[in-house]
Amino acid sequence: MDKNHKTDPQFKDTIIVMTENGAPAYLYNAQGQQQNKTEKNGTKLTVFEVKKINGRTFYRVGDQSSWILKSDTNYGHIDERIAPKNKQIIQPTSANKSQFMKMSVGMKILIACFAVVGIIILTGIGYEVIKMVNAPTNSTVQTSNSSLKERAAKLTIKQLLALSLIYANRNDDSKLDSNWQSVYDDVSNNNYNIGRFPRYTFGNATVTAKGKNYIYVFEKGIGIGYQDKKGQRLVSFFDKDMSDPVRVYDYQMLEDVNNMSKVKKLANKITFTDESEN
Repeated sequence: MDKNHKTDPQFKDTIIVMTENGAPAYLYNAQGQQQNKTEKNGTKLTVFEVKKINGRTFYRVGDQSSWILKSDTNYGHIDERIAPKNKQIIQPTSANKSQFMKMSVGMKILIACFAVVGIIILTGIGYEVIKMVNAPTNSTVQTSNSSLKERAAKLTIKQLLALSLIYANRNDDSKLDSNWQSVYDDVSNNNYNIGRFPRYTFGNATVTAKGKNYIYVFEKGIGIGYQDKKGQRLVSFFDKDMSDPVRVYDYQMLEDVNNMSKVKKLANKITFTDESEN
């Protein structure tokens, strides 16, 4: 097996839901008990922890009630992509040698033909063909990872918060509970004022914003903060009912939502008020 080949993802690696029959994958709690929550086949998820539960490997993709079986992800099919260590070696027979010699002669003729074609191309006859083959398509440029990160980095704070709410409201996302869907409904149906705090307490944890950033609180115990990470922003969803915050990068949410007009429309409904926690 290739020593560089990962059989399990690392912290914050992305995995893909990949079940045997294409059905949604069930999520489990920290004791390995199946939950009434699923992830659609093909969904990309971020891994926060890997551990064995009752002899089976699970990946945590949200809070402690959101674990997915390794066998229901692309890492569960890893063995199908690993070449076997021992391959059968077939010794050539005299008949095989004769056939190989014939193939060698044919290959030499084929190589000679390619050489002639190459000379013709170098003289200019095939220039336009090469130019067309090597030219990148618009779709490739637009969907490149660097382009996506650049677009995410240009989002205003209001657009980043709107993007985060739309991401949290996805019907197929079980990492964030119904509190976030309720917040999304309130913001989308009204002009909405968000309190921004230098620090805020969610449940038993107090979160302090770094630098010129803030903690944005939509309602008591429900808020968003972000950290600057090499030109990108790592968004944290804080919820008093969740033991751990859900974290995701701005460009990952932008790739998932892929609707800037909706983001801008929701951002126009948001205003800020500077507040401090008593």
